[in-house]
Amino acid sequence: MKKICLVILVFFFLILTLGCSTEGGGSDATQTEEVLIYIEMETTSDWTDLVIGDEPLIIRGMVTWYTPSHTCCTSLNEERLSLQQPLAEAEAGEQVSMEVIVRVLLPTTGTFPVTIERGHVGATTARFYRFDTEVATPLGEITWEGLNTEQQENSEYYSIPVLPDAGSASALPYEQAALESMVDQWWEVIMGTSSDWQGLYWDDAEYVTLNPEDDLVIIETPSEHLGVFEQDPEIDYSLLSHSPQAHIPCEEQTEAKIFITELFDDEDFSSTVFRFRKEGDEWRVYSQTWKIGFELP
Repeated sequence: MKKICLVILVFFFLILTLGCSTEGGGSDATQTEEVLIYIEMETTSDWTDLVIGDEPLIIRGMVTWYTPSHTCCTSLNEERLSLQQPLAEAEAGEQVSMEVIVRVLLPTTGTFPVTIERGHVGATTARFYRFDTEVATPLGEITWEGLNTEQQENSEYYSIPVLPDAGSASALPYEQAALESMVDQWWEVIMGTSSDWQGLYWDDAEYVTLNPEDDLVIIETPSEHLGVFEQDPEIDYSLLSHSPQAHIPCEEQTEAKIFITELFDDEDFSSTVFRFRKEGDEWRVYSQTWKIGFELP
């Protein structure tokens, strides 16, 4: 009887041990998290795609800016960004650009794969920034200008770190609060609570309205835009709000870029990208782009 009991105890001990080992092995699996990434992509080719991951990784995303031209086409889905222009313009050396903000499922450490596919002319460059605070930190920049004759897609594979280098996060060359205050003044103007907007823009500033679904590109001055702005009676403006200002580092010390996302009843409604330029000791907006609508809800 004692032997039987001993055998049973050993049997249960083995089961518990094996069960614990299985759980322990599962904890070694790669952990993932949802990360907010800003991507700038430009090309002198007729078409280019940026594929993120070996399988679809994009959870939600919006094209926040693209070259204001009727010949520039963009799209975004769960796995890739796409940018196109006519072949004749690519062969003439024209460049088109797009910027997106995406929520991506990434591993908590290490790298994630991206692939650039491109036509057989020109080159494509992509820059990646990560948001853990209101200021983006760069993850890396890649350029593909070669020819891969073994693949129809003319693709090149890269690995991007999921975390920035320790030395890559540097202080912005301006006071965040000062530019954020200008964005708040702009918001008050749009909501009709103030008319003090003239000091926000340089005299030659440009205001661009984009809507890819309707192929709508309107370029005007800020005064023209604000002069014709009328509130839509079908919209309850009390439901409109905007996310905190997000700062994207610029290569030029005299330039700054801020984007905000407008919300309508908790859904992405549009985005605005402000580009500031410093002349002397003064910062003002030199380009503002309003992008209507979203791609991935």
